[in-house]
Amino acid sequence: MSIAALELEPQELVACTISRDVQIFDLLIEDMEASLGENWGDLSFEDAEAYFQQPDAAELRFVTIAMDQDDEDNLDQIASLVRMAKGHGIKVILITEDVSPASLHQLLREGGDEFVPYP
Repeated sequence: MSIAALELEPQELVACTISRDVQIFDLLIEDMEASLGENWGDLSFEDAEAYFQQPDAAELRFVTIAMDQDDEDNLDQIASLVRMAKGHGIKVILITEDVSPASLHQLLREGGDEFVPYP
C-alpha cells in the first residue's frame, strides 16, 4: 500500500493589513477572512517597510492601513508606507479610528485611495 503525498500550492497573497497591532481591529480581521479566506497577511508598520523592498510586494492588489489616534505620532512613517505601496501600484485603503481630519487628509494626499472609519 502506498500513500501519495499531496502537494499543496502556497496561497497567493492578494492583500495585507498594516497596523501597529491588528488585534485592535478585530472587525477588520473578520472582514479580511470573510472576503479573502487565507489569501491575506498582516504586517506591522516596521515589517511593511521591509516587505515593500521585496519583489513579492508588487503582487498585492491592495493593503489596508489600520490606525487610531495613538498612531498619529507616526504619521510620517505611515505616509511613507502609503507612498511605497502606491509606488508598486497597490491600492491603499485607510482604516481609521478617532484620527484627526488633518491626518486623514494628509494620507489621502499622499496617495490613499479610500478611507473607512472604524468600526
